[in-house]
Amino acid sequence: MLIRRKAPMDFSELKLRYEEARNNIKKPLIGKAASHSRLLYFQNLLEACLRGTDAKFALEVESAYWAGYFTRMKLRPGVLDFLTWCRKNGIVTCILTDLTADIQFKKMIHLKIDKLIDWVVSSEEAGADKPHKSMFRLALKKMGLSRSDVLMIGDNYHKDILGAKALGIRTVLSK
Repeated sequence: MLIRRKAPMDFSELKLRYEEARNNIKKPLIGKAASHSRLLYFQNLLEACLRGTDAKFALEVESAYWAGYFTRMKLRPGVLDFLTWCRKNGIVTCILTDLTADIQFKKMIHLKIDKLIDWVVSSEEAGADKPHKSMFRLALKKMGLSRSDVLMIGDNYHKDILGAKALGIRTVLSK
């Protein structure tokens, strides 16, 4: 792996240090979009290993991380057909994501669904992660719909389903 080029360690130690760095970022930033930043995770990891900030290398590691992630990323079966059906039937679609808009847009483009999604709400835009009501309220505002007009389809019971239900939005848990 790229990190081991500058900070030699075995994979198990690297995995442990990554989890430590991830926790170092997530804990103080809980509920904020920045808590999901792989760049911050790698910056923290590299600073611990290299005793300083190497901005260029941190960006290189983050880029390699996402390149690997995107090569393995696939839509769940039926998602493309469902989104196409929504588009053909005039059903408005909106993605609510705890990731940053930058990463979510890249994911949508990579998966070739960007033209099938009408709206995106990111936690960095809403100011809080799901299940915070601000995410769902911003989605409703963007779509110009009321909570009785929408259906939240989510894969995380706590964040997606309970968050939507707190506002009286109908839900479907997708596994």
